[in-house]
Amino acid sequence: MKKANANDPKFYNVHTQAKIQAQLKDYKGAIKTAQQSIELAKAANNSDYVSLNEKAISEWKKMK
Repeated sequence: MKKANANDPKFYNVHTQAKIQAQLKDYKGAIKTAQQSIELAKAANNSDYVSLNEKAISEWKKMK
């Protein structure tokens, strides 16, 4: 996932990477990655992924 996102980041792939990081208990990294996904989703005018990432970040901040 990291390789795919390094070459051609898409908001949905970056979001998936953030979820994987959270599953590995890397909440700090997951939050950072989700913030990147938010920026990409905003640029693509995809409010659904903006909301998904914001909700996930809120949950992960509680788990830090």
